[in-house]
Amino acid sequence: MTPEKRTYEKKKRAETQAQTRERILQAAVELHATVGPAQTTIIAVAERAGVRRSTVYRHFQDEAALVVACSIHWQSENQPPNSVPWTAIVDPHERLQTALTELYAYYAGTGLMLDNVLRDEATMPILTELLTRFREYMAAVHEILMAGRPTRGAARRRTSAAIAHALAFTTWRTLTQQLTNQEAADLMAQLAGPADNVSLTSTSRAPGAMRRAAIALDRPGHDPRGSPSSAGADGEQAADLEALPPAAARLDGSSRRGDDVLHDREPEPRPARVPRAVGAVEALEEA
Repeated sequence: MTPEKRTYEKKKRAETQAQTRERILQAAVELHATVGPAQTTIIAVAERAGVRRSTVYRHFQDEAALVVACSIHWQSENQPPNSVPWTAIVDPHERLQTALTELYAYYAGTGLMLDNVLRDEATMPILTELLTRFREYMAAVHEILMAGRPTRGAARRRTSAAIAHALAFTTWRTLTQQLTNQEAADLMAQLAGPADNVSLTSTSRAPGAMRRAAIALDRPGHDPRGSPSSAGADGEQAADLEALPPAAARLDGSSRRGDDVLHDREPEPRPARVPRAVGAVEALEEA
């Protein structure tokens, strides 16, 4: 066999392996969205992808590795709304209404998967880690929407609780059983109330929160060294594991606040601080 022929055969084999891996991932995503991660088995994934179980194990060492890769694959194709434009909206009520309209549209398109993942999180600890980036994003969004609102006391606690309730996936799920997405967004914006007689100087905190929201969800699972599909099984799993967020036990206050928002709990108050934009970005990029 000539060198040219050998190179062609290797390239063809790599392309076939990448296509097989993609079929397996897509099959896993579909099962996670229908029966949930906890009920998805390797056998079921193999049958849906039209391959043997041994083929699945050649690409993914075990079910945990498949869950990680599946999550990264799904997140890369289902990014939540871009929070950058919201920071340019000066009026807090208009900003909240805009954010809820876009976020509820996102929930409508991803509700089946989010519902199953949140349900199965109690029995699959790995899902807690895989949800970290989304929770960081939600915490930053909450901070953006609090800009221009009451800065202290009972008024701030009430407003913070109302916005956290409005952002929660469970709130959207309950409301849209009887309301349209827009009706639900309008109702929750009214719940938080207008920001009458509130100084808008606190909107200066929004850019820092916006940066955190953008960085938290910057192409989850992206491997800057190249596509995982071009590597062998070990390389694929290494790339997937490198994309994992920090363990839940190491989450900082902002991440816990994201968990509060996701599950409709009032965020715990924390000392006020003035974030340094550049330092915050560097810290998050290194995390």
